[in-house]
Amino acid sequence: MEPSARDPEVEGFLALLASRRAPKTVDAYRRDLAALAAWLDRPVGRITTEQLEQYIAELRAAGLSPSTIARRVAAIRTFFGHQALLGARTDNPAAELDLPRRRRTLPPTLSPAEAERLVEAANGLHIADAPVRVGIADGRPGDFS
Repeated sequence: MEPSARDPEVEGFLALLASRRAPKTVDAYRRDLAALAAWLDRPVGRITTEQLEQYIAELRAAGLSPSTIARRVAAIRTFFGHQALLGARTDNPAAELDLPRRRRTLPPTLSPAEAERLVEAANGLHIADAPVRVGIADGRPGDFS
């Protein structure tokens, strides 16, 4: 089911979202809600928490990345938050969904050659040659030079 064509609740949500978010965010949320509607095969607003948990489990089993699943959950949560504000639902079936943990990667490190160039550049630097720094020393505003 295409939510924007057949689901007035989703269409209204997306129209409001378009006034507050970037166009690419709205497009991503549209696709995410369309995928949920296709899986559910009925209006998104009728889903239960158990069905959402099953949907997320199937996304994980299908091998979607944690960041993709997290974005889909964000779209679903935002939609149901909107529904709750409108009074269309008294509950938010997405409120208790667990977001998948995204793997954290370490920042890139310097190569040995880059580290050597950095040390060589620092060896030629003298404190007296450094620009004047203004800040707080001993708790008083002042000049560090």
